[in-house]
Parts: sequence; structure tokens; C-alpha cells
Amino acid sequence: MKKILISSLTVILMASAISMALPSVHAAEIPGWIKNNAGWWAGGQIDDGSFVSGIEWLVSNGIIEVPATAVSGTAESTIPGWVKNTAGWWADGTIDDGTFVNAIQYLIKVGIMSVPQAEGAAPVQQDVSPEVEELLQMRENVINSIWRGADGFPTQLPDSVKKTSVRGFSAVSGVDKITVEMKHGVDSIIYLLHPRGESNNELVVYHDGHSRCGTTQQAIDGTTWQMNPGCEPVRFDNRQINFLLERGYTVLRVHMPLQGENSNPVIIVPDCSTPNLNNSCKDWRGNNDFSHSCDPGDPRCVRFQMIEGEESKLVLHNQFHVLESDDFSPISYYVEPIAVALNYVDKNFDYSKYHMIGLSGGGWTTVIYSAIDPRISHSFSVAGSHPDWIMTQDYEQSLEKKGKWTFSGLRTDGVEQGSGRVHQQLPNHEKDLYVLGGFGEDRKLTQFFHMYDDCCYPAKDLDLSYEETIKNRLASLGSGGFKISVADSTEHSINSQALFEFILDIDEESEKDADRILKKLKVLLPWW
Repeated sequence: MKKILISSLTVILMASAISMALPSVHAAEIPGWIKNNAGWWAGGQIDDGSFVSGIEWLVSNGIIEVPATAVSGTAESTIPGWVKNTAGWWADGTIDDGTFVNAIQYLIKVGIMSVPQAEGAAPVQQDVSPEVEELLQMRENVINSIWRGADGFPTQLPDSVKKTSVRGFSAVSGVDKITVEMKHGVDSIIYLLHPRGESNNELVVYHDGHSRCGTTQQAIDGTTWQMNPGCEPVRFDNRQINFLLERGYTVLRVHMPLQGENSNPVIIVPDCSTPNLNNSCKDWRGNNDFSHSCDPGDPRCVRFQMIEGEESKLVLHNQFHVLESDDFSPISYYVEPIAVALNYVDKNFDYSKYHMIGLSGGGWTTVIYSAIDPRISHSFSVAGSHPDWIMTQDYEQSLEKKGKWTFSGLRTDGVEQGSGRVHQQLPNHEKDLYVLGGFGEDRKLTQFFHMYDDCCYPAKDLDLSYEETIKNRLASLGSGGFKISVADSTEHSINSQALFEFILDIDEESEKDADRILKKLKVLLPWW
């Protein structure tokens, strides 16, 4: 794809896609000293003024032609960190000249850099509605609430990438094992699986949610890891992934944090008097394979004591609450690995589209991630979330009486749906996340529910009337798509119907062969 995503730049890029003339760059005429300057500046060897002077020279001499850009009402005095990252990537050839010029447009827009306009030239008017600007600002606010005190959306590459072999995937030709390390010793192991046959030049992020772990489980590359006792075997959804590989898709397979092969580090419990911890340092219980509270009589129910100043092993997502601070959000554990892995893909491959599908907690992650990263074209959430704004107390209680977990919209039991600071960035709460996930040219968010789901979000108990609300909002914005689909099924899985509808979403040509595809899927996944 060769698109490096930078959070603050997202607004400019999206606005450009809607209405702005593309920048022109005469790459052959760019003196070598300019790229050297960019690299030195990114490395801290020259100051901001020297870098800006060099770029202004390029523009003034007509080597880089930047479309007239309206300066925003509020000028900034410092150059954002992400611009340095962009300059470094441009200097070493990771990104092209056009992408770099988009960053320069940002500097002009906020008044950091001035560019002389041709005599008599009139500024180009950006025909972006206030509604679109507001929505894109919400995306920026959500990103900043997830990566607090940082330079916004992650631009770094993985800590390690190793070639490996895999088990259980007949249609794979090669695998990259990607490791992303994060704060407090939490990491994420992600597999990039390449198809054995001809590639269709598209990639699918496949998120299988909360894996079910055993005492000593075997990874798909044959290695083993130690997890909590008493859990069920890990499900890798091999058949579903094989199906995608057979159709030529490259697959990026992701787990939830602390699940599967991902680490379970030991932390020192911080000061429990911090207001935002909500007494989560007290003695509490949770299931050892999911993050929900549990009945003490349940054999899976594990007791944890989060004692201030003492060690505690991170096993459940509820424990993440103690790590919340003014400069860190545990929500980043769920989405940062995907962003970093896609940065690696951006740098090393050239796929035309990225899609994403996720189950349960992976379905929730799909909603969140597609909202903050417009690199995702089509996103497909299976039994992953339900909007908070239509969940009344009586409605939740009615579901609880039926013995179903009631995840109040996008803030379920467990930190993944419980970060109030993230939600504060959304005036319309989760409604805006659904809109952001589906907004944009050639973008669409689909929510898929099982009518009698034996785990989570059974459609028979849900109010799905919000579909029209989201569709109408996207129609007003003038771009994007949203759909809710319900299958007459019980299994909490990415079943044949879900995978079939996902294929129809991401491949328009598949409609011509829909009957054969569905028949094959029913044979492949007979019990679903």
C-alpha cells in the first residue's frame, strides 16, 4: 500500500481526497542536500529553522509545487513530532515525494511555514463541510486520548520480524512472525501469512478475539508458551484463514493482549488512591479465559489481589485499569500492535487494500481500529459490540435475566470497552465510532450478529434500529457505508455465513460466483 499513516495528517489527507488538487513534485530536480537536511533534521543534527528554510527554497524555486492552502485560524509555534518521522522516511526513501509534500501542506496550513504564492494567485477553497471537519477532529481526539503524551498515531516499526513456518495452514507459502513490545512488558505476537497461490494484492487483518488458552499450548510455528491452567485449547480459526489464503489474500492474524502467545508480564501495582482506578486495586475475581466477573463457584473463577506496591501477574483485561494514567491508556494495547504491524507491511509490501474482520473482542477491536485508521477499507465485526446510547438500564437488566453477558455498547466488562477518556472525545458516544469506521471513499463497516449466539450479543435480544441512524449520518457526510446483518445461527464464531458476507463486502466480483462460494464454505465449516 505504501501509505504511512500519521495521526495529525489524517485530517489533511482525507480532506485532500475529497476536494484538494494533488501536489506536484519534480523529484529528479530535488538536490541531494535537501534530503540530507531532512535526514539530519529527523535525527536531531540540525534545527527546525534550517529544515524549514530548505523546504521553502524548494517551493520558491518551483521544484515542489504545493496547492494554495488556507492557513488555519490558530497558528502553531512548533513542528509536530510526526513531521520529523515523515522527513526521516522521505530521506531514506521509505515514502514517496507526494506523501512528504502532504506533510509540508500541514506546516503551511498551521502557519509554521510560509510559502510565496504566484502573483495574483487565489487560494484554493477546500470544499469540506463543517460536519466532515468535526468528524475528522473527533478521530484526532480519540487517537490523542489513546496515545497520551505521545506524537499521536504510532509510526514506529515492529521490535522484531522473523521468518517462520506454520502448522495447520495448507494454503500458506511463507510467514513473518511480528513482535510488538509495549509498556509494562505487554507484547503482541502477530503472524503475517502469505498465500501459496497467486496474490490478489489485498490484505485481511484477522482478529480472533479472546483465545482460549491451555497450560502449555503450541503456537502455529511450533513453539510453546505457558498460560493459565484449566482453559480450553486455543482456536486459531485455521479453516477460515485458509479460505482467505486460497482466494489470494495475505492475512495478518492478531490476538487480544494477554491472550494466545502474548505475554503475561508481572507488574508492580501502582498507587491505588489514584481517582481513575475506581477501587480496582481491591481483591476481586475474574475468569481465567475471559475478562468478565465470575461466580466464585465456577472452577474457572480466579481470585486476584491487586495490592498497592506488590507484584501482580497480568492475566485478565480487567487488571489493565491499574495502569491507566494521565500519560497512558491501556486501550493502546488493543490497537497499537495492528498499527505497528501495518506500518511494517506499508514499508515492505505494496497491497492495494487492507480489510479487517474480527470476532467478539476482536469484533470490538475491529470497530475501534477502523474508526481511527482509514487505511482499513472494509471492516467486518462479528458479535463484537452494541451501541451504548440505546442500552437503557431496564434493557440491560432484561438481558442479564436471560443469562447473557450484556456489554454496554463499546464499554464491556473489561478495560477494552471501559475507557471513559476515549468516549469523552465522542459527543455522540459510540455512534461516532461506527460512523468513523464506515466513513470515507470505498470504506464500509458491517456488523454481523448470530440470532441465538450462545456467548455474546444474540440478535434476538438486541435493538438493532440504530442501523438507519448510522446510514443516514454517512449519507449526510457524502461518503462511506454501514450495514447490520443477522444470521439464524447459535455458534459464537466467524461461521460460513459471516465469512461469505465478508467476501461479498470486500470483493465485488465474488457476487458472480456467490452460490459456489457459499456451498464451499458450508462444506468447509459444516458445523457452523
